Amino acid sequence: MSTFNILCLHGCNQNEAMFKSILNTFTDTICKKDKNFSFHFLQAKYEHPNGGFTWYKKPLEVKK
Repeated sequence: MSTFNILCLHGCNQNEAMFKSILNTFTDTICKKDKNFSFHFLQAKYEHPNGGFTWYKKPLEVKK
């Protein structure tokens, strides 16, 4: 059986480590039950002015 690669992208004002920590219990539980899942956490490229990182060069205004 092939491995399912799951790409995990964090939200605005977060970073890879924060998102991985939030999903840690979920991902650990799945991986212990089924070795066919592989989770990959990525770090966004741009620093957000309010902290964390963002995927967009010009950060989104969440209020809009």
